[in-house]
Amino acid sequence: MIKLNIAHRCCVGLLTLAILPGAASAKPPSGNIPGGAYGRGWEAPNPPIGAPLAGEVDPFIGTAGDGMVFPGVQVPWGMASPSPHNRLDGALDNAVHEFTNAGYRFGEPKIHGFGLTHLSGVGCADFGLPVVAATLGDTPPTGAGYAPLFGDSDSPSALAGYGQFYRNEVAFAGYYGVELSDTEEPGGKGTIAEMTATPRTAIFRFWFPKGEPANITIDPALGISYIMRRGDVEVMGPTEIQGSAGFGLFCTEPGGGRIYFALRTDRKADSVGVVTEGHGGLLTGKDGDGIISDDTTAKGDAMAFFHYDKAHTKPVTVWVGLSYVSLEQAWANLEAEQMPFNQARDAAAMAWQEKLARIEVEGGSSDDRVRFYTNLYHALFQPSIVSDVGGTYPIYDPSRPYEPNSGGPNDPDFPNDPDGAYQDFDPEIGHSDDTRYTVFSMWDTF
Repeated sequence: MIKLNIAHRCCVGLLTLAILPGAASAKPPSGNIPGGAYGRGWEAPNPPIGAPLAGEVDPFIGTAGDGMVFPGVQVPWGMASPSPHNRLDGALDNAVHEFTNAGYRFGEPKIHGFGLTHLSGVGCADFGLPVVAATLGDTPPTGAGYAPLFGDSDSPSALAGYGQFYRNEVAFAGYYGVELSDTEEPGGKGTIAEMTATPRTAIFRFWFPKGEPANITIDPALGISYIMRRGDVEVMGPTEIQGSAGFGLFCTEPGGGRIYFALRTDRKADSVGVVTEGHGGLLTGKDGDGIISDDTTAKGDAMAFFHYDKAHTKPVTVWVGLSYVSLEQAWANLEAEQMPFNQARDAAAMAWQEKLARIEVEGGSSDDRVRFYTNLYHALFQPSIVSDVGGTYPIYDPSRPYEPNSGGPNDPDFPNDPDGAYQDFDPEIGHSDDTRYTVFSMWDTF
């Protein structure tokens, strides 16, 4: 254990590389928060008793200005990092150097879903895929009013932009929760979204208003990455969906890959469907937006969803296992790490307690301690796990050519070409008894 005295703030700056300036603390109090959507037996949690340092972390520090960090959840060096997206940069934003490379900027009015993978504190965008969201109403929801950097607003990918107002965000190391709403003012109708994570699995808990029609969607086509419309989804049944998402072009450099996902819920949907290029399919043949078909798979500009005719009082839990190797490994990671939400939340907080407790500080103010431990927390996001529970991992060979299928950045369809303006890496698969990692970049050294 290392002991530091921060009475004179001599050591607070030791870890300032973990975030960039422009950060603001915005942590709401824990505990029960009254509001229009909270009368459903939900209470914002506190960190477990054995993890007091998890409560010393303010995940909102660094989400304003140029901090480029995200307020969601990640265990130390984890692969999965579920976090809200409330802004996707457009061309004008980039022209004036207003970037949102982690998908979240404090103070933006609406949340557009929750991405499962993120980079922290970097100067360019990538990952943010796939995106999970909870909405109310008919299937599928609309994406009006959300203009991505590439693509058109009427594509199914724009479903990631069903923007919902939000309030009462609560976060500590290992947990994030928020109240979504259909109105900007309190008292609207909405959903409570909670999330936590294990090393390779994102876990959500959605509390829908009782009796309301509700949806859970997964969109692998539009995240934060410059590579878009490279989704692949397959509905396996009323509780399971699998697929993959293409990503890459970090800072427009050639390169990228594919992340695979295996999604499972604890409640059977009344209908399920896939949507691509404005055409949808519901297994039950139930009417909905788009053209109904019997398809259960979709590629390119694709997403899939579960629909519940009437939400129950009890929440719906969603687990999403991830892998950079294959669908089979995504399912294996899910099977190994699936656990009840509260158990996973407390385990994540305890994992952070173990790492943060390696440095003990004394002196200084409460705000000094929060800044210090938040900086240390951000420093332990990356490198992140790339190997599976079984030891498999992708081997990306930078010497291999990464040839475009078309004209690359000069192609008017780039990178929206569903067939792939750039081919995915087809990496060799390695195996190791040790955990392997990726994302070694620091301060824009690629």
